This record gives sequence, C-alpha cells and structure tokens, in this order.
Amino acid sequence: MLSSRPWIVQPYRPITLAEANLWTVDGDMRLPGGMFPRKMALMRLSDGRIVIHSPIPLNESDMAEIERWGKPAFCIVPNRRHRLDASAFRKRYPSLKMLCPAAARIRVEKVVQVDGGYEMLPPELMWQTLATTDGETAFTFRNGERASLIFGDVLFNLPHLTGALGLIFRIGSTGGPRVTPLMKLAVVADKRRLTSQLTELSATPGLERLVPGHGDNIESNAVATLRAVANRM
Repeated sequence: MLSSRPWIVQPYRPITLAEANLWTVDGDMRLPGGMFPRKMALMRLSDGRIVIHSPIPLNESDMAEIERWGKPAFCIVPNRRHRLDASAFRKRYPSLKMLCPAAARIRVEKVVQVDGGYEMLPPELMWQTLATTDGETAFTFRNGERASLIFGDVLFNLPHLTGALGLIFRIGSTGGPRVTPLMKLAVVADKRRLTSQLTELSATPGLERLVPGHGDNIESNAVATLRAVANRM
C-alpha cells in the first residue's frame, strides 16, 4: 500500500444545500496545466448516518458542520481516479466503511483499505452499475418524492476552462452536460447499453436533480437534460 496522503485542503466553494438531506461541495484539484473542478456529495440517511461520495477534505469549520449534521459512516470511491483523498478520510474516521466497485478495488487499495462494495449500503440508497469497464455507478437518493441522481465520471457539466488544461478539455469535454470523449474512449464498455441506461434513469420517478462527478449540479430540466446526454452518446 502506498503511503497515506495527509489531509490537504485545496480550494473549494461553500457547501451547497441541495436538499435537506443532500449537500454537495465543488472544489478544485491541482493538475499539470491548471486547476480541475471536482465534486463531493454528502447524503444523510434516515438514521442520521452520512454517505460521502468522492471525498474532498474541507477546512475544520466546515468538517465540524458536517459532523454536527450527521455521522460519516460510508465513503464511496466511485472509481480509481477518485481515490486521492480516501486515505485521509479513513484516518479521520477510523470506523468509516470504505466502498468502491469491484473493478476498481485493486487500484483503490493501493492507497486505502476497502471494506466492500455497494451491497453494504442501506437499501434506501439505490444504485445501478453502468456499462463501463470500471464499475461506474449511478446512485439514486430520495428526499420524499424528490429524487437526485449522483454520478461519477460518466457525467460532466463543466464550463470551458482556462489555461493549458482548459485547451485540452475544450475538445469535447466542457461546455455543458455530457459523457466526455475520453470516457467514451477509455471507460465506456458498451455505448448502446449506456445510452439505454441513461434513458432509463431519466424516467426515475420524481427526478429533480443531476449531480455530476465534475461541474455544477443540474437543478432544472433534469429529465430532459439526461435524455439529451443519452441521445448524444
């Protein structure tokens, strides 16, 4: 196992209250050529436990706010590319159950011990494995009759970025909701099947929101937006 990465706070925006039981945080990660946006989702279950999707370290005051809100109990590492800060969260919360897709487990366990897969999650958080090579999953989180879909790298919703990194990603990966060309090339295993899955997910009862792995939450026209993304596959 690689040496653990310490708790490193990189730039991020204030916590967004998407729903009473769903918070999201948009942050930036330093990459060669510039800063790249990323997102953490926090889902509070009916018993007060919190499911963390794609962990991002925050400053102490914001982490304290999260801890007052509920008990961090599960941490989802949706793919091998989102493992960067998983070990820091495990160190902060030793009882945290670290979960990832089976296809990503070997790579994730290079930085943190994995407790299991998504079958360990309570049934109130529904999930569907998508047609990708690394077990990418869409999670359905409900607040009453309202539903939000939480994605990993299958869904981006980024504006055009600046700098050298922005020039690279401008080639089909930024400028609104989409499955990026890089995902289609390197991660999508079956485009026809993924198209069908995204179309089916757009029919989720009460769908109000899409939470992409990178970029702004889609807070209006979620159904039509996801159908459009599917049709552009």
